Amino acid sequence: MKIKFLIIILLSFSTIIFNKAEAISFNRNIADSTDFNSSYQVDEVNETSSSFAKYLLYFSLFTNILFCLYVIFDRSKSKKLLKNNGNLKHDLKATTNNKNIEINASKGEIQQYKEKCTKLEQEIELLLQQVKDNESLINSTLISVDNEVHDTEINANNDLEESKASIAKCVHENDEFYLKESKISNHTTPYIIIEMDNEYYFKFDELNILGKKNAFNFHDVYFEGYCDGINIRTDAHTSFEIVNNSMGKLNKIGDKYLVVERIKVNYLGGY
Repeated sequence: MKIKFLIIILLSFSTIIFNKAEAISFNRNIADSTDFNSSYQVDEVNETSSSFAKYLLYFSLFTNILFCLYVIFDRSKSKKLLKNNGNLKHDLKATTNNKNIEINASKGEIQQYKEKCTKLEQEIELLLQQVKDNESLINSTLISVDNEVHDTEINANNDLEESKASIAKCVHENDEFYLKESKISNHTTPYIIIEMDNEYYFKFDELNILGKKNAFNFHDVYFEGYCDGINIRTDAHTSFEIVNNSMGKLNKIGDKYLVVERIKVNYLGGY
């Protein structure tokens, strides 16, 4: 802005000087029409005026050219600024549009996530309800089983009390097989001893399922001297059953009971 103002001042100054040069040229023409006697003085003045007017003309021409160049440069700069502003507006608009597209896409994704979360919440609620229903069913089943087991234990205890039954462990001595009373029931006590009318019998403890399976698996320790099979046992047999609820017979010798008659069994699973 300061440069532009300075050029305008120079242009005005050159215009004034140019007008002065025209005035000097006009005076020179007047001097040409004067008397011949003063021709020497006029020539001297004309020469000085002509030289001064020439310099003034050059200065004015230079100032005008400088002003024109500045105007051209200023317009070019203005056009460039306008173009840059247009590009900036275009870029800003494009950026804004892209951001709007991204925002809309993000909103769509957020909505999808919300729908998925809602669906998952519904599925979780359904699963929780199913778990509650299953818990109720399991609890009722457990209660029923507990009642049945309790009733079975009561009946078994009543039977044992009436027949004076006791848990027994297996003893093998001198090729003889004995039973001996035990205070605990585990996998080594598959049988129980029953006293009826001063006679002693033994049978499998139906409540000791682990002891019963262990007896079948370790045939030579818990099975061979205590049971007789109505069929021949092979490796294909996987279980057995008691024939006609038979019981073995014992002979009490001190604190031990000698096996004198074995339990009748039928081996199953062999073909």
